[in-house]
Amino acid sequence: MNFLKRLLGLKQAVTSSSSSVVNSPTVDFPTPRHVYSHLLSRLTGGYGEFAMFSKLEASDQWVQVTELHDEVIELNFAYPYDENPDLRFVTTGIEMPEGSALSRWQAGSYASYTFPKCPSTQLVNCVDDLFNKILHVSDTDLIGGWVG
Repeated sequence: MNFLKRLLGLKQAVTSSSSSVVNSPTVDFPTPRHVYSHLLSRLTGGYGEFAMFSKLEASDQWVQVTELHDEVIELNFAYPYDENPDLRFVTTGIEMPEGSALSRWQAGSYASYTFPKCPSTQLVNCVDDLFNKILHVSDTDLIGGWVG
C-alpha cells in the first residue's frame, strides 16, 4: 500500500527540520484547518502529488489527499471501524465531494475514495470532517502535514 508507506514517511518528516512540514497550533497555523488549507493549496496538479496530514504522536490518525490522472483526487484515511464507510458517513453527517466513490477499504484500517477535482474549500471541509467525526481529533490537537 503506497499511502501506508507515505504515512510512515510522515512520522520521520515531522520529526525532521524540513521547512516543508507545517504543524498546528503555531502563529502561522493556529488551527488544523489552517494546515489543511495551506498544504492543499500547494498541490499543483501533478500526477501522484499528495498532501499528508496526521495527528502528531498518533500515527494511526491520518488523512492523505493524492492527485491522480485526469483531474481525479484520491482521499485515503485511517478508518478504525468495521462498518462500511458509506454507512458511517450517513450517520455522522460527513458530506463527500460530488461524484465520490468508495474505491477500497479494509475494516479497522483504512478507506479510500476517488472523486473529480473539487474546490479547495470543499476539500478542506472534507479533511476537517474526517479528522473530527471519524478520527475524533479536535481543533486543539497537534496536527502535522507535508506535501510530497
